[in-house]
Amino acid sequence: MISEENRAKTINGRFRKTDEKIFLFCYDRLRNPVFDVVMPVLSNAGNSGRLWIIGSVLVLFIGIIWLEKPLLEPVLAMLSGIGLAELAAEGVIKNIWWRDRPYKTIEGVSLRVPARFFSRTSSFPSGHSSAYIGSAVLLAAYFPNLAPLFLAIGFLGAFSRIYVGAHYPSDVAAGALIGLCCALPVIAVFHRYLWPLVVIFFDFLHLKPFLIH
Repeated sequence: MISEENRAKTINGRFRKTDEKIFLFCYDRLRNPVFDVVMPVLSNAGNSGRLWIIGSVLVLFIGIIWLEKPLLEPVLAMLSGIGLAELAAEGVIKNIWWRDRPYKTIEGVSLRVPARFFSRTSSFPSGHSSAYIGSAVLLAAYFPNLAPLFLAIGFLGAFSRIYVGAHYPSDVAAGALIGLCCALPVIAVFHRYLWPLVVIFFDFLHLKPFLIH
C-alpha cells in the first residue's frame, strides 16, 4: 500500500507539473506582440503602490468628469481593500511560505520585466494579483455599469504576472482569492460603519463638499 507521505508527494508532484504546464502555455503559447507591450505595463503598474495611485485617480476622474461629483467613498474603500489584501499576501503569507519564482526554476524562462526585488520575495502568493482583483471587485461593486471594464483590467493585471515570468498560475490564483476575500468584507461594512466616521471627520474640518452623498 502507498503510505500517506508517498501519496502526498505524488499529489504534490502532479500539482507542480500541472502548474508548470499552464505557466508555459501562458508564457510561450499565448505570446504575441500586443501582449509583449501591454503585459509588462500592467505588471509594473502594481509596483511601489502605483496601482493604488492609478486606481484612485481613475475613480476621481470618473466622478469629476462623468458624474460631476467627488467620489471619495469608493476611493477610500478601494484603498482599504488593497491595503488588507497586500497585508495578507505580502506581509503575512509570503513571509511564512517560500517558493522560488518560475524564471529561477524553469529552464528557458526569463523575466520580461526588471527583476528588482524578486530575488528577495517569495513567488507565493502574488501580491499584485491580490491588489488587482481586490480593487477590481470593489470598484465593480460601486460602479456596476462599469463592472466588466474593472473586472477585465483586474483579470489582465493578474494574468500579466504569469506572462512576464514572475509567478506560477497557482500564485496568481491564490493572490486573486486573497484579494476577493479582502474586498467582500470591505464592501459589506465600509458604507454602513466606516463611511459615517469619515463624514463626521470631514464635517469637523468643514470639508463636506469633498464627500459623496
